Amino acid sequence: IAVSGYAGTGKSSLCISLGKRLGMAVIDENFGPLLNADAAFVRAARQIAPGAMLDPAAVEHLAKAYAEWAGARREAYAAHDAFIADRWEADLLVCWLSRFSGTSLSVDAHTARLLRDMQDKAKGIDLVFVTPMEPPFAAERSRNEAGLAREQSLTRQLAYYAWVDALARRFT
Repeated sequence: IAVSGYAGTGKSSLCISLGKRLGMAVIDENFGPLLNADAAFVRAARQIAPGAMLDPAAVEHLAKAYAEWAGARREAYAAHDAFIADRWEADLLVCWLSRFSGTSLSVDAHTARLLRDMQDKAKGIDLVFVTPMEPPFAAERSRNEAGLAREQSLTRQLAYYAWVDALARRFT
């Protein structure tokens, strides 16, 4: 089982409850390293002069973080006959797409690799549950239980859900 959804919609809580009820292992989302790598990428992109090209090493560093997350997931999936995954490879691919769609950066090889990985892993997932979309969060709920900032943009939330829903329907 994979649980997908936007930050703050109860994915982790649902995974923990389902894991206890069904006696299944819960695989933590572990998105922290990805968010850190993405923040470093954004900082690098902001530091370039107008009209200058972004150092390809910045893209490669971010792609490496994505590949490491996917590799750790592969190991976690293989370690359990049955599991509940807090996020899955469609979430990873959507994060990548949201970062690079509309840019002129050459990332298609990385995108294709992430798509193939998602397709391969989808073969072993029997059910994908996408949590309901939440309205933008109130200031007092601006961080999740891991202390990560919640997205406040309705536009980004809607795009995320459209992409995750399409990938889940197409590949599971």
